[in-house]
Amino acid sequence: MMMKTGEAFELGGVRVPWVAGLGMTQSFRVIGGFSTRRLMSGRALKQSHWEKLEVVIAATGLSPAGLQGLDFSGPLVLKCGEPRAVRSQSTSIALPVGRRTGPGYEPVARAYFADRREAFAAVSVAAHVATITPVAGAIGYAVWYYPQLTVIASAPEETTDHQSGTVSWTLTAEEQ
Repeated sequence: MMMKTGEAFELGGVRVPWVAGLGMTQSFRVIGGFSTRRLMSGRALKQSHWEKLEVVIAATGLSPAGLQGLDFSGPLVLKCGEPRAVRSQSTSIALPVGRRTGPGYEPVARAYFADRREAFAAVSVAAHVATITPVAGAIGYAVWYYPQLTVIASAPEETTDHQSGTVSWTLTAEEQ
């Protein structure tokens, strides 16, 4: 089971508490130097020079995110509060180097079955490879992990609703 500590996420060493991140959403989008080219036959060919992640975290909470004290002029470490997954039919899955470690943020494995059931599976991680204990009848596996990225970000946009006593905010960051 995915465990979490008392924080929604962490940016630049500042832990944003769950009370500021109620209803939090976190989205990832691949950005990069890529384009689609057409050959003389009309067949498409995708060319890629680089790719990075854009992360958008938005929430409405009972307090501001509290990130105004950070220096947004340089890179910051973003420790994401929501997991991503890598899926495979193999019990050996390569994980991204940029992921959170420590209590509450260990990778978790799940086994998938043809009848659409899923179950937790034992997993161990050495270096950046997750090894899953095979589960009888499983047709595939996934390892969930929490990303940790070095990012360039701007201070979050914030809106305070005096009537409801809530603060809404959005943080956009791009992997360096």
